[in-house]
Amino acid sequence: MNFEVLAVNANPLLNLVHAGEFTPGAVNRVAAMAVAAEGKGVNVARVLARHGHAVVLTGFAGGHSGAWLRELVRAEGVADAFVQTAATLRVGFMAGGAEGHPTTVFPGGFPVTSAECAALLEQVEKLLGSVRLVIASGSVRVVKQGRLLSLLHQGDCFGEMAHLSGKDAKRSTDVISKTEVMLIEITSEALARATANCRYQFSEAFLELLVRRLSLANTRISRLLSDHGQEQ
Repeated sequence: MNFEVLAVNANPLLNLVHAGEFTPGAVNRVAAMAVAAEGKGVNVARVLARHGHAVVLTGFAGGHSGAWLRELVRAEGVADAFVQTAATLRVGFMAGGAEGHPTTVFPGGFPVTSAECAALLEQVEKLLGSVRLVIASGSVRVVKQGRLLSLLHQGDCFGEMAHLSGKDAKRSTDVISKTEVMLIEITSEALARATANCRYQFSEAFLELLVRRLSLANTRISRLLSDHGQEQ
């Protein structure tokens, strides 16, 4: 199945929620408590799915709490691509009050092994496909074979070479989040449905971007050759 959006939430949370009032330091008997799948990536996936987008969500989830979270995610219409972990997914608690911010208890992250990390990276690699993404906020690192090529920030984009190269294009670099980021996906299929003027604007912006990056690459190569000549 093809997806419009891939959401990644490495450290999700199964949250026990009491929306009503409660008395701290006392026994509070309530009719029922809600159980919610939480996390920024989970929340984004949920909203997009409710708006009719085909979303797949991945991250770490282990134990009974992890299985419960995955069940809740699927019930929201989001495809489940979580990686099973030996450690149990964290469980939090939230209770409302008459005023102000609710009382929350959130555990820290749960331990994951190097093999589980590798499995998540492999899962993301498999799911990414030809997805086109634009950075709305945050910073990411562009890396090739473990070496940093550049930093991208708010307003920058990546994936333009794959778009201009066509369907047979292969991803040549990895893009790794440096801070919390928000991404906007623009697929080739969406651009194909856009007006001719919209497609022209995108193509012109992509070409201008490639020219700037080529100029920067030439400058770097020139400096490397100059430094190499001085060393000899």
